[in-house]
Formats: sequence, structure tokens, C-alpha cells
Amino acid sequence: MKRFFIFFIFIIIQFYLLDSLKIFNIKIDIFFPFLVNIALNYNVGWLIIFAYLVGFLKDLLSIYPLGVNIIGFLLSGYLLYKLSRKFIINLVYLKILIVLAMVFFVGIIKEFLLYLCGYPFNFAIFLKSNLNLGIWTSLLSFLLFRIIDTVL
Repeated sequence: MKRFFIFFIFIIIQFYLLDSLKIFNIKIDIFFPFLVNIALNYNVGWLIIFAYLVGFLKDLLSIYPLGVNIIGFLLSGYLLYKLSRKFIINLVYLKILIVLAMVFFVGIIKEFLLYLCGYPFNFAIFLKSNLNLGIWTSLLSFLLFRIIDTVL
């Protein structure tokens, strides 16, 4: 129950407070550090629930077809869960690097699925948006990992 309450607080922060805070017209996504923490510290059941909820919420608020973000978050979260069972990842810097990799992986999955749906692909826009989103989310995730580790 405590995890759902924290997740609800993250939803409010993401969709109401961070909507007005954009850096280079890129909105910081705090769901990536949250899902990285869930994948590294909890079982796969919690990860699937939260990855599906995050993907569903992002799909509802985007202009893309339903299911693109759901598939991206579920695949990246599950791969991260499998990776965390093979290696012990406790350093905050490794978690930040994983957040950056997860941003790119979800972006690649999303762009591939959108290309299959008939949307045009522009590599320069993809690289610019994912690089900016990854850098700003990774910088913010240092603070978020400290908050998440103390609360959960």
C-alpha cells in the first residue's frame, strides 16, 4: 500500500508540477528512476504492475497509438529485472547510468513501434530528444534515488 501511495505522489509530481518545468522544451520524466528502483529491489510482480501503469498513463496523455509506451516500459523493466538478478547493482552512479540506458531503450522501442504504425522516423530528432531527456532525467535521478531509498 505504501508503494502505491508513493507512486500516486510521483504521478502528481510528474503530471502537474513537472509539466511547467521544461528544460529545452523537454519534460523531465521521474518514472524512469522509480522503475529502475522497483526493478532492482522488488520482485517481478511489482515491476510489471508499475511498468504497465506508467506506460498506460503515458499512453493516455500522448498522441501516439495506445500500447507503445506500455510495451516499451514492460520490456525495458523486465530486461532490467533479469539483469539485476545476474549482477548486484548498489552504486547510485550505476543506477544513474541504467536510467540513461533505459531512456534510450524505451525511446528505441517506441520509435520502432511508431515506424511500424506508419509514423516517419527522423534520427536527428530522436537523438536530440532522447539525449536531452536522458541527461536531465539522469541528473535529477541522483536526488530521486536518495528520496526513494529513504522512503521505500
